[in-house]
Amino acid sequence: MDRLFAYSAEVLSFVRPAEDRAAPPDNAALERMLQRGLRLVRSAQKNHLVLLGLGSGALAAALARDLPPEVRLLACTLQPETAHALRQAGDLAWWTPASRHGLLADTSPWALLTLLDMAGATAQTACLLLNPEAAEPERSRLAALQRTLAAASPLEVPALDPSRAPALSAAAILNPEEPDLDRYFAQFPAWLTELAVVWDAERVPERAWTCAAPLRQAARPLGGDFSAQRNAMLALCQGDWVLYLDADETLLPDDWARIPGLCGQQEAAGWHFPRLTFYPDQDRCRMGLGLWPDFQLRLFRRDPGLAFVNPVHERLTGLDGPEALALDLALRHHTHLRKRPEAIRAKLAVFDQAGNGVRHTLSADYPHLPCNLLEPAPRGLSVRGLLLPSS
Repeated sequence: MDRLFAYSAEVLSFVRPAEDRAAPPDNAALERMLQRGLRLVRSAQKNHLVLLGLGSGALAAALARDLPPEVRLLACTLQPETAHALRQAGDLAWWTPASRHGLLADTSPWALLTLLDMAGATAQTACLLLNPEAAEPERSRLAALQRTLAAASPLEVPALDPSRAPALSAAAILNPEEPDLDRYFAQFPAWLTELAVVWDAERVPERAWTCAAPLRQAARPLGGDFSAQRNAMLALCQGDWVLYLDADETLLPDDWARIPGLCGQQEAAGWHFPRLTFYPDQDRCRMGLGLWPDFQLRLFRRDPGLAFVNPVHERLTGLDGPEALALDLALRHHTHLRKRPEAIRAKLAVFDQAGNGVRHTLSADYPHLPCNLLEPAPRGLSVRGLLLPSS
């Protein structure tokens, strides 16, 4: 199965087609747009043309028809409802599972960036063309994505023996009632400096956990303020770097072995990981409409002045240096497998109470795909990263 086709088809199945469609350009205007795109491809001599925006769909169709056979069109849109309407009208006839061309449709720029990377379309291999038909507000968002794609730098981070890497503290804020904590503690390797845990409780639970890493524990009631709890977690850490995981998250053993390399590199002060949320079972994952890649800043150098802000959906501030994406190292998120819907709703209610008016809902169904379509295979123990431009 072609992952790009499967991804966009699943997203389109969860949105309604747009009611208003852009009028196609006249023949002369369309020909000027087409020739501009063809000139760009000829001068750059790259094997992908990334078209940012669909508009009426006319330019995408013309490029799919006239591009040289060695060049692949990847048409991107942040308005899946537009793609759905074009498909219903027969204006995406060039987009089929067997076509060499691809459509990337999602509401998340990070999803489009990740899908382009999976397709091999990078600043080094692809021409980027902002569709003149793209209208606001999508146009500004696509232009921002274009700037990120053009300015981000690829990183290949080799494996590093933990004994030669900076000291790393794993960390967590936990509730004693969380399910499957035995499996959670069992994942942490012995080479860690420590696992620093702050419990949402009056006192540290008396239970002895099976954990290969040295365990440091403290207790304080959450009190509806997740940032305060994270800051207490930071204060407990002694390593040069910190990696934190939630109670329903794990890393594979081979991925743990790749973490020291990220701590030992000099380019990035913090790393964002994609997160695979298993749903409805362990073989499939949520995706589309902001649900994937769900990048999480979880590994960072413990610089002076670091602090989490916001009572809910806490954000780390004070990082001294650029940030990067670990494109092929994913967190495993087990919340739908380990908790009943009523338990998830109870957790969302805590978020609502802490969020001062923010409301969280649990949907009856989510778009999903087989997990193997959402995760590129790692190359050995190195990590393929992308250094983000400074904002």
